[in-house]
Amino acid sequence: SRAVVSATEGSPVAVYHPGTQVVVTESVLAGSEEQPDGTGGAGITVGEGCGSFSFVRSALVDVFGLGLLAFQLDASNPQTTIGVSRSLIARVRPTSGLSLGQGIWANDVSLTLEQTTLADSQGFGLLAFGPDTTITTFEALVTDTRVSEDQYWGHGVHLYGGASLTMERSAVVRNQMIGLFVDDPGDAEVEDLGVG
Repeated sequence: SRAVVSATEGSPVAVYHPGTQVVVTESVLAGSEEQPDGTGGAGITVGEGCGSFSFVRSALVDVFGLGLLAFQLDASNPQTTIGVSRSLIARVRPTSGLSLGQGIWANDVSLTLEQTTLADSQGFGLLAFGPDTTITTFEALVTDTRVSEDQYWGHGVHLYGGASLTMERSAVVRNQMIGLFVDDPGDAEVEDLGVG
């Protein structure tokens, strides 16, 4: 807690292994650089089977490719639970090998965003997919997602592949192409949602 991590090559925070629990509080992760081969640069990677990851009163800014990458490939592992609270994830840029930047990329995890802002990514603010993916937001803001370099994406929130989303007292605004996109199969439940 209360750390500043900047100018790293690759991912400044990477969490793996079943049962691992991590809490990051009152910290700033900024300015990760992609590796010479055009990969890396993601801010936070929460990988296979990690028990839980919390990002609280913190900021993740100026990274490449992926702000928060969270995934589970082996269904036999317990589902990873991720909480992002009172935090900022912003300015995620494309890498030289990938034409878009994604604030959060979630696959088959449980993710809660509370009083959190996803802003100014180039491609997706939040991309979620997989039948076991559940996203819950409360008083969250997804804003200013810009069009990707290939001109295909500029979505604030994008769900597909059976992912489910519950948004309460949240806003998805000023995203250049689409605010909220839900593909079939997919499920979205919204209450007091502002979309613009």
